Amino acid sequence: YTCATSVCARPADGGGTRVELVTDAADGVVTPDGRQLVFRRRHGEDSAIYTAAIGSAGLSAPVGTPSLVVSARVLSEFDISPDGRFVAYSSRETGVDSVFVTRFPVADGKWEVPVRLAVFPRWSAKGDRLFVFDELSRLVEVPVDLGRSFAAGVPAVRLSGLAVQVTAGYDRFPDGTSFIVPLAPAATTSATQVQVLVIRNGCHDDLRSEEHTSELQSLAYLVCRLL
Repeated sequence: YTCATSVCARPADGGGTRVELVTDAADGVVTPDGRQLVFRRRHGEDSAIYTAAIGSAGLSAPVGTPSLVVSARVLSEFDISPDGRFVAYSSRETGVDSVFVTRFPVADGKWEVPVRLAVFPRWSAKGDRLFVFDELSRLVEVPVDLGRSFAAGVPAVRLSGLAVQVTAGYDRFPDGTSFIVPLAPAATTSATQVQVLVIRNGCHDDLRSEEHTSELQSLAYLVCRLL
């Protein structure tokens, strides 16, 4: 996780001591095999994705110099595919927000995802779909084929018409069918309100609201079940 200007780690139960893994870094994630720490490092207006080997426990600083994966203008969010062979990232190397996919960790080949002004890429649990937000803050699903190369299918809007707060990011649950997306504060009736939306076959099937502790003030989360 990001701690100030570093990537840090600590046991999931909250115990133990926080360990600083790499400095001048953000958005640290661990590859599916648990062997590599992948993170973003800013260079002026540009950013780059790096990878470094970590210990088996993931609680010790990487050994050696981090390896550059890809560098691009205003590179921001990224996600590693479930099989660890590709990385999807958003950047403005074409002058506008776009999502690209390249092989990981060698950055061999580059493919643009066919969604206008796309940001915040996230892979499905099986790696057969890529989710992004478009220029209208809609959650868009793109079917993909990760055979010998990368191929994208026809995009389809899965979630729209809600005041999602795209700049706050979002993520999928481990089951690969649910997402947690922040709603803009104005979309809720309470600073501590959490809205849960269940989506089945593209329809808003269920909408529930719950009140949570003050730790969630100014954060209202939307959980979408994509079946």
